[in-house]
Amino acid sequence: RGGTGDVLTGGGAGRLARGGPAPTATRAAVVWHGMAGDLAAEAVGLPSITAGDVLAHLGPAWRAAGERRFLPRCTFRPDRRG
Repeated sequence: RGGTGDVLTGGGAGRLARGGPAPTATRAAVVWHGMAGDLAAEAVGLPSITAGDVLAHLGPAWRAAGERRFLPRCTFRPDRRG
């Protein structure tokens, strides 16, 4: 059984496999993972989140990001460097 770090690593590896620089793939995976975690927290409650909950919310997080209807709660913005 894996944890949320394994979910994050899988997301990063998947993005990296699609091509592009590693730092960009890493940042995208972190934002995507964070969005999925936020959605999971809203669905099941923060203290009880499991890796499976985060994994289950990766699809909804991806769709929400594509529709630009969900902003992650972190300060990273893909259109800015730094």
